[in-house]
Amino acid sequence: MSQGKVFAIGDIHGCATELIELLDQLPLEADSTVVFLGDYVDRGPHSRQVIDTILDLKSRHHVVALLGNHEAMMLEFFKDPSSPLAGFFILNGGSATLASYVTEGNHYEVPKHHLAFLESLSVFYETESHFFVHAGVPNIHLKDIDPEKHRNELTWIRHTFLNSDFPWEKTIVHGHTPNTEIQQTERRINLDTGCVFNGHLTAMEVLSREVYQVRAKQEIPLTFLKENPQISRVAKRFLGEIPVYIETPEGYDLFSTVNYNEFGLLIVDTSGGDRIFEVGQILKGKIGDLTTEQISFTGEVVRHQKRNNDIAYGIKMLQPLSDQYIPS
Repeated sequence: MSQGKVFAIGDIHGCATELIELLDQLPLEADSTVVFLGDYVDRGPHSRQVIDTILDLKSRHHVVALLGNHEAMMLEFFKDPSSPLAGFFILNGGSATLASYVTEGNHYEVPKHHLAFLESLSVFYETESHFFVHAGVPNIHLKDIDPEKHRNELTWIRHTFLNSDFPWEKTIVHGHTPNTEIQQTERRINLDTGCVFNGHLTAMEVLSREVYQVRAKQEIPLTFLKENPQISRVAKRFLGEIPVYIETPEGYDLFSTVNYNEFGLLIVDTSGGDRIFEVGQILKGKIGDLTTEQISFTGEVVRHQKRNNDIAYGIKMLQPLSDQYIPS
């Protein structure tokens, strides 16, 4: 029995208009399979509509939806909004996702069937000739990959996979690392062509390697979950402790956030020492620990204040985090 066509679709990131147009291009048949490689949400303005579109397609065709690191962060946010990984969700464009679910009064509400969809996502899918995954795979044989043990690598891995010459048994089809063009090597195919960064949304029929693409319609607008109308902040601040490493001549000093959004951080020096940063000082650093990819930033100190026995510093990002080309 011959295998039907298998279409893989790269990272979408809230680009619902482009997704709908791309699906209209695909010559889907009754025995076709559509594999979504993850990262449906964040950064772009229409995450909710993207999930609605995938669910609608799933009612009519065989659809496999994989877990991306952005869905993993989103699930963590709903599990514990103050956790470091939940904070990484917001700083990687998650506020735009929440804004797509906003209701009256600037509250957000994610439908139960959307949460069920997110919780149902698989970490990989394979056919006789191809292995589909969001980010990549470790240097082990595919038969030895455990979806629980290797979940973090399957959704986050980058350089060790991209630079590997391990002889995997099948062609790896993935996204996660944005490029201006499709990457095809002897061992892998990367379909993340950066739609949300004004690139393209890409699909490939992997058996024939025929490519279908839609260019981003316009510059993707920055979208954020707002505070209530009585507050003038451009975006809601979230509470939580995320490690922040500030660059110094000797290396990096560790701080922790008190609250944060894409435009600024309030960080605290818990060493109990004297004030070390001045208003107007430009700081460079990294956000996050080594379990995820850290976010590099440049910011300006706009205030400092005493917090019990510690000193807190308000840092204004010189460019909103969600407006930067952050690795997905």
